[in-house]
Amino acid sequence: MISTKRRIVTGIDRHPVLKIVMMAIALAFSIVVATDVLRAQPKESATGTAVNQQYTTQQDRLLFAPFDLSAELTPAGPMQFYTRQTLYEKINGQADLYLKAGMVSMATRLYAFDPVASGELEVFLYRMDRHRSAFAVFSMQPRPEALPLSLTPFACQFQSSLFFVHGQYYVEMIGINTLAGMADTMAKLAEVFVKETPAAWEPIPELEIFPTSDQVENSGALTTAGAFGFDGFGGQELFSARYKVQTAPLTAFFTRCRSQQDAVALADAYQAFLLQYDGKVISAPESLPDARVIRIMGNVELVFTQGVYLAGVRDASRPEDAESLAVRLNRHLSEQAKGQP
Repeated sequence: MISTKRRIVTGIDRHPVLKIVMMAIALAFSIVVATDVLRAQPKESATGTAVNQQYTTQQDRLLFAPFDLSAELTPAGPMQFYTRQTLYEKINGQADLYLKAGMVSMATRLYAFDPVASGELEVFLYRMDRHRSAFAVFSMQPRPEALPLSLTPFACQFQSSLFFVHGQYYVEMIGINTLAGMADTMAKLAEVFVKETPAAWEPIPELEIFPTSDQVENSGALTTAGAFGFDGFGGQELFSARYKVQTAPLTAFFTRCRSQQDAVALADAYQAFLLQYDGKVISAPESLPDARVIRIMGNVELVFTQGVYLAGVRDASRPEDAESLAVRLNRHLSEQAKGQP
Protein backbone atom coordinates (compact mmCIF):
# COMPACT_ATOMS: atom_id res chain seq x y z
CA MET A 1 0.00 0.00 0.00
CA ILE A 2 1.30 3.41 -0.87
CA SER A 3 1.51 5.67 2.19
CA THR A 4 -0.69 8.74 2.06
CA LYS A 5 1.42 10.54 4.73
CA ARG A 6 3.29 13.56 3.48
CA ARG A 7 6.54 14.75 4.99
CA ILE A 8 6.19 18.23 6.40
CA VAL A 9 9.04 20.35 5.17
CA THR A 10 10.04 23.16 7.50
CA GLY A 11 12.23 26.14 7.06
CA ILE A 12 15.00 24.40 8.97
CA ASP A 13 14.93 21.47 6.57
CA ARG A 14 15.48 23.84 3.73
CA HIS A 15 18.59 25.32 5.46
CA PRO A 16 21.03 22.56 6.64
CA VAL A 17 23.37 25.01 8.34
CA LEU A 18 20.52 26.42 10.45
CA LYS A 19 19.51 22.85 11.39
CA ILE A 20 23.01 22.08 12.68
CA VAL A 21 23.07 25.29 14.74
CA MET A 22 19.72 24.49 16.37
CA MET A 23 20.86 20.94 17.21
CA ALA A 24 24.02 22.33 18.86
CA ILE A 25 21.93 24.76 20.93
CA ALA A 26 19.66 21.92 22.08
CA LEU A 27 22.67 19.81 23.07
CA ALA A 28 24.21 22.66 25.04
CA PHE A 29 20.91 23.24 26.86
CA SER A 30 20.76 19.55 27.81
CA ILE A 31 24.28 19.71 29.24
CA VAL A 32 23.42 22.77 31.34
CA VAL A 33 20.29 21.08 32.71
CA ALA A 34 22.20 17.90 33.55
CA THR A 35 24.91 19.91 35.33
CA ASP A 36 22.32 21.74 37.43
CA VAL A 37 20.72 18.43 38.39
CA LEU A 38 24.05 17.01 39.49
CA ARG A 39 24.82 20.12 41.51
CA ALA A 40 21.50 19.77 43.27
CA GLN A 41 22.26 16.22 44.42
CA PRO A 42 23.05 15.76 48.15
CA LYS A 43 26.79 15.79 48.82
CA GLU A 44 29.32 16.40 51.54
CA SER A 45 30.86 19.82 51.72
CA ALA A 46 34.56 20.48 52.12
CA THR A 47 33.89 21.53 55.70
CA GLY A 48 31.70 18.57 56.49
CA THR A 49 28.73 20.82 57.18
CA ALA A 50 26.34 20.30 54.42
CA VAL A 51 23.69 18.39 52.76
CA ASN A 52 24.08 14.62 52.62
CA GLN A 53 20.50 13.55 53.29
CA GLN A 54 21.64 10.33 54.93
CA TYR A 55 23.04 12.33 57.82
CA THR A 56 20.99 15.53 57.85
CA THR A 57 17.63 13.92 58.39
CA GLN A 58 14.89 15.54 60.38
CA GLN A 59 15.63 13.09 63.16
CA ASP A 60 19.22 14.32 63.40
CA ARG A 61 18.03 17.91 63.66
CA LEU A 62 15.44 17.06 66.29
CA LEU A 63 18.19 15.68 68.51
CA PHE A 64 19.28 19.26 69.12
CA ALA A 65 15.82 20.41 70.19
CA PRO A 66 16.59 20.36 73.96
CA PHE A 67 19.53 22.71 73.33
CA ASP A 68 17.91 24.88 70.63
CA LEU A 69 14.83 25.51 72.80
CA SER A 70 16.72 26.16 76.02
CA ALA A 71 16.22 29.60 77.53
CA GLU A 72 19.84 29.55 78.77
CA LEU A 73 21.41 28.95 75.35
CA THR A 74 21.51 30.81 72.07
CA PRO A 75 22.69 29.06 68.88
CA ALA A 76 26.00 30.63 67.89
CA GLY A 77 26.37 28.82 64.59
CA PRO A 78 24.71 26.34 62.24
CA MET A 79 24.44 22.63 62.86
CA GLN A 80 27.38 20.81 61.33
CA PHE A 81 27.21 17.22 60.11
CA TYR A 82 30.15 14.88 59.59
CA THR A 83 30.40 11.45 58.04
CA ARG A 84 33.01 8.73 58.41
CA GLN A 85 34.82 10.34 55.47
CA THR A 86 34.82 13.91 56.83
CA LEU A 87 35.13 13.47 60.61
CA TYR A 88 38.85 14.21 60.51
CA GLU A 89 38.02 17.77 59.42
CA LYS A 90 36.53 18.44 62.85
CA ILE A 91 38.63 16.30 65.20
CA ASN A 92 41.79 15.52 63.27
CA GLY A 93 44.08 13.37 65.40
CA GLN A 94 41.33 11.56 67.28
CA ALA A 95 39.01 10.59 64.45
CA ASP A 96 40.36 7.02 64.36
CA LEU A 97 39.16 6.35 67.89
CA TYR A 98 35.54 6.99 66.86
CA LEU A 99 35.79 5.41 63.43
CA LYS A 100 37.31 2.14 64.65
CA ALA A 101 34.68 1.93 67.37
CA GLY A 102 31.84 2.05 64.83
CA MET A 103 30.83 5.69 64.34
CA VAL A 104 28.05 6.22 61.79
CA SER A 105 27.83 10.02 61.83
CA MET A 106 28.47 13.02 64.05
CA ALA A 107 26.53 16.27 64.43
CA THR A 108 27.65 19.30 66.40
CA ARG A 109 26.52 22.84 67.22
CA LEU A 110 27.98 25.74 69.14
CA TYR A 111 25.85 27.70 71.63
CA ALA A 112 26.38 30.94 73.52
CA PHE A 113 25.71 30.54 77.23
CA ASP A 114 26.18 34.22 78.02
CA PRO A 115 27.05 36.31 74.95
CA VAL A 116 28.18 39.23 77.10
CA ALA A 117 30.62 37.12 79.12
CA SER A 118 31.63 34.99 76.09
CA GLY A 119 30.65 31.71 77.69
CA GLU A 120 30.05 28.96 75.11
CA LEU A 121 28.94 25.35 74.98
CA GLU A 122 29.64 22.99 72.09
CA VAL A 123 27.51 19.85 71.79
CA PHE A 124 28.76 16.77 69.93
CA LEU A 125 26.26 14.00 69.12
CA TYR A 126 27.91 10.81 67.88
CA ARG A 127 25.59 8.25 66.32
CA MET A 128 27.32 4.87 66.73
CA ASP A 129 26.39 1.58 65.09
CA ARG A 130 25.25 0.07 68.44
CA HIS A 131 25.22 0.75 72.17
CA ARG A 132 28.48 -1.17 72.79
CA SER A 133 30.26 1.13 70.37
CA ALA A 134 28.94 4.19 72.21
CA PHE A 135 30.22 2.73 75.48
CA ALA A 136 33.58 1.97 73.86
CA VAL A 137 34.31 5.58 72.90
CA PHE A 138 33.10 6.73 76.32
CA SER A 139 35.32 4.25 78.17
CA MET A 140 38.42 4.61 75.99
CA GLN A 141 38.82 8.21 77.14
CA PRO A 142 39.38 7.70 80.87
CA ARG A 143 38.89 10.69 83.13
CA PRO A 144 40.08 9.54 86.58
CA GLU A 145 38.96 12.73 88.32
CA ALA A 146 35.54 12.83 86.68
CA LEU A 147 32.39 12.86 88.80
CA PRO A 148 30.08 9.91 88.01
CA LEU A 149 26.50 10.91 87.27
CA SER A 150 23.25 8.98 87.64
CA LEU A 151 22.02 10.40 84.31
CA THR A 152 22.64 7.06 82.55
CA PRO A 153 24.68 4.00 83.56
CA PHE A 154 27.64 5.55 81.74
CA ALA A 155 27.85 9.27 82.43
CA CYS A 156 30.30 11.63 84.08
CA GLN A 157 31.11 15.30 84.53
CA PHE A 158 34.68 16.47 84.28
CA GLN A 159 35.55 20.10 84.98
CA SER A 160 33.37 22.12 82.60
CA SER A 161 32.31 19.23 80.38
CA LEU A 162 29.77 16.41 80.49
CA PHE A 163 29.95 13.01 78.76
CA PHE A 164 27.36 10.25 78.57
CA VAL A 165 26.04 7.25 76.65
CA HIS A 166 22.39 6.95 75.70
CA GLY A 167 21.63 3.87 73.63
CA GLN A 168 23.63 4.14 70.43
CA TYR A 169 24.41 7.81 71.09
CA TYR A 170 27.60 9.09 72.67
CA VAL A 171 27.27 12.74 73.70
CA GLU A 172 29.93 15.28 74.62
CA MET A 173 29.00 18.70 76.02
CA ILE A 174 32.14 20.85 76.11
CA GLY A 175 32.13 24.12 78.04
CA ILE A 176 34.27 26.96 76.66
CA ASN A 177 35.11 30.00 78.81
CA THR A 178 32.96 28.46 81.52
CA LEU A 179 30.81 30.56 83.79
CA ALA A 180 28.99 30.04 87.06
CA GLY A 181 25.87 27.98 86.57
CA MET A 182 26.97 26.39 83.31
CA ALA A 183 27.57 22.95 84.88
CA ASP A 184 24.04 22.86 86.31
CA THR A 185 22.59 23.95 82.99
CA MET A 186 24.48 21.20 81.14
CA ALA A 187 23.20 18.57 83.59
CA LYS A 188 19.59 19.74 83.15
CA LEU A 189 19.86 19.78 79.35
CA ALA A 190 21.39 16.30 79.37
CA GLU A 191 18.42 15.03 81.39
CA VAL A 192 16.01 16.53 78.85
CA PHE A 193 17.94 14.94 75.99
CA VAL A 194 17.81 11.50 77.60
CA LYS A 195 14.10 11.87 78.40
CA GLU A 196 13.09 13.03 74.92
CA THR A 197 15.41 10.89 72.78
CA PRO A 198 14.18 7.31 72.31
CA ALA A 199 17.01 4.84 72.76
CA ALA A 200 17.11 1.21 73.82
CA TRP A 201 19.30 0.42 76.79
CA GLU A 202 21.10 -2.92 76.81
CA PRO A 203 23.41 -4.10 79.59
CA ILE A 204 27.03 -5.06 78.96
CA PRO A 205 27.31 -8.27 81.02
CA GLU A 206 31.05 -8.70 80.42
CA LEU A 207 31.73 -5.86 82.83
CA GLU A 208 30.21 -7.97 85.62
CA ILE A 209 32.84 -10.70 85.16
CA PHE A 210 35.65 -8.66 86.71
CA PRO A 211 36.33 -9.15 90.43
CA THR A 212 34.89 -6.23 92.35
CA SER A 213 37.33 -6.13 95.26
CA ASP A 214 39.93 -3.36 94.81
CA GLN A 215 38.44 -2.39 91.43
CA VAL A 216 38.50 1.31 90.65
CA GLU A 217 34.90 2.52 90.40
CA ASN A 218 33.60 3.02 86.87
CA SER A 219 36.91 1.90 85.35
CA GLY A 220 35.41 -0.81 83.14
CA ALA A 221 36.31 -0.25 79.51
CA LEU A 222 35.83 -1.79 76.07
CA THR A 223 38.44 -1.53 73.33
CA THR A 224 37.20 -2.60 69.92
CA ALA A 225 40.40 -2.43 67.88
CA GLY A 226 44.11 -2.86 68.55
CA ALA A 227 44.15 -2.83 72.35
CA PHE A 228 47.57 -2.18 73.92
CA GLY A 229 48.99 -1.47 70.46
CA PHE A 230 48.72 -5.15 69.46
CA ASP A 231 47.25 -5.68 66.00
CA GLY A 232 46.26 -9.21 66.96
CA PHE A 233 43.50 -7.71 69.11
CA GLY A 234 42.18 -5.84 66.07
CA GLY A 235 39.13 -8.03 65.57
CA GLN A 236 38.48 -8.59 69.26
CA GLU A 237 36.28 -6.92 71.86
CA LEU A 238 38.71 -6.55 74.74
CA PHE A 239 37.33 -5.61 78.15
CA SER A 240 39.48 -4.15 80.91
CA ALA A 241 39.23 -2.71 84.41
CA ARG A 242 41.68 -0.95 86.70
CA TYR A 243 42.56 -2.03 90.23
CA LYS A 244 44.20 -0.39 93.23
CA VAL A 245 46.89 -2.25 95.11
CA GLN A 246 49.46 -1.01 97.58
CA THR A 247 52.37 -1.05 95.15
CA ALA A 248 50.86 0.32 91.92
CA PRO A 249 47.61 0.38 89.93
CA LEU A 250 46.94 -2.73 87.83
CA THR A 251 44.85 -3.40 84.75
CA ALA A 252 42.99 -6.69 84.29
CA PHE A 253 41.69 -7.63 80.85
CA PHE A 254 40.08 -10.41 78.85
CA THR A 255 38.67 -11.15 75.42
CA ARG A 256 36.52 -14.02 74.20
CA CYS A 257 37.83 -16.03 71.23
CA ARG A 258 35.95 -18.39 68.95
CA SER A 259 37.59 -21.49 70.40
CA GLN A 260 40.06 -22.65 73.02
CA GLN A 261 42.64 -23.20 70.28
CA ASP A 262 42.19 -19.63 69.08
CA ALA A 263 42.67 -18.33 72.63
CA VAL A 264 45.96 -20.23 73.00
CA ALA A 265 47.18 -19.04 69.59
CA LEU A 266 46.32 -15.44 70.45
CA ALA A 267 48.16 -15.73 73.78
CA ASP A 268 51.24 -17.00 71.97
CA ALA A 269 51.05 -14.16 69.46
CA TYR A 270 50.64 -11.56 72.20
CA GLN A 271 53.64 -12.94 74.10
CA ALA A 272 55.71 -12.74 70.90
CA PHE A 273 54.58 -9.13 70.50
CA LEU A 274 55.77 -8.26 74.01
CA LEU A 275 59.12 -9.96 73.46
CA GLN A 276 59.69 -7.75 70.42
CA TYR A 277 59.90 -4.80 72.81
CA ASP A 278 62.66 -6.29 74.97
CA GLY A 279 60.28 -8.25 77.17
CA LYS A 280 61.83 -11.09 79.17
CA VAL A 281 60.05 -14.31 80.09
CA ILE A 282 60.05 -15.17 83.80
CA SER A 283 58.74 -18.20 85.66
CA ALA A 284 55.00 -18.81 85.81
CA PRO A 285 53.41 -19.15 89.28
CA GLU A 286 52.26 -22.55 90.56
CA SER A 287 48.68 -21.25 90.70
CA LEU A 288 48.74 -20.59 86.92
CA PRO A 289 51.39 -22.96 85.55
CA ASP A 290 50.48 -22.37 81.88
CA ALA A 291 50.56 -18.59 82.15
CA ARG A 292 53.00 -16.45 80.20
CA VAL A 293 54.75 -13.99 82.50
CA ILE A 294 56.84 -11.24 80.92
CA ARG A 295 58.85 -8.50 82.55
CA ILE A 296 58.74 -5.48 80.25
CA MET A 297 59.64 -1.82 80.72
CA GLY A 298 60.01 -2.24 84.48
CA ASN A 299 56.59 -3.87 84.92
CA VAL A 300 55.21 -7.39 84.90
CA GLU A 301 52.55 -8.66 82.52
CA LEU A 302 50.83 -12.01 83.05
CA VAL A 303 48.79 -13.62 80.28
CA PHE A 304 46.74 -16.81 80.54
CA THR A 305 43.85 -18.64 78.91
CA GLN A 306 40.66 -20.04 80.43
CA GLY A 307 38.73 -22.03 77.86
CA VAL A 308 37.79 -19.65 75.05
CA TYR A 309 39.05 -16.62 76.99
CA LEU A 310 42.42 -14.94 76.74
CA ALA A 311 43.01 -12.86 79.86
CA GLY A 312 45.73 -11.19 81.81
CA VAL A 313 47.03 -8.54 84.16
CA ARG A 314 49.38 -5.74 83.16
CA ASP A 315 51.25 -2.82 84.77
CA ALA A 316 52.16 -4.84 87.89
CA SER A 317 55.33 -3.84 89.69
CA ARG A 318 55.70 -7.30 91.26
CA PRO A 319 54.92 -10.79 89.90
CA GLU A 320 52.92 -11.66 93.03
CA ASP A 321 50.58 -8.71 92.48
CA ALA A 322 49.88 -9.83 88.94
CA GLU A 323 49.36 -13.40 90.14
CA SER A 324 46.92 -12.47 92.89
CA LEU A 325 44.61 -10.55 90.56
CA ALA A 326 45.00 -13.06 87.72
CA VAL A 327 43.93 -15.95 89.98
CA ARG A 328 40.75 -14.09 90.94
CA LEU A 329 40.00 -13.18 87.33
CA ASN A 330 40.62 -16.78 86.25
CA ARG A 331 38.11 -18.00 88.82
CA HIS A 332 35.46 -15.59 87.55
CA LEU A 333 36.08 -16.56 83.93
CA SER A 334 35.84 -20.23 84.84
CA GLU A 335 32.46 -19.66 86.47
CA GLN A 336 31.34 -17.66 83.42
CA ALA A 337 32.40 -20.44 81.06
CA LYS A 338 30.28 -23.00 82.94
CA GLY A 339 27.14 -21.09 82.04
CA GLN A 340 27.95 -20.83 78.33
CA PRO A 341 27.70 -23.41 75.51
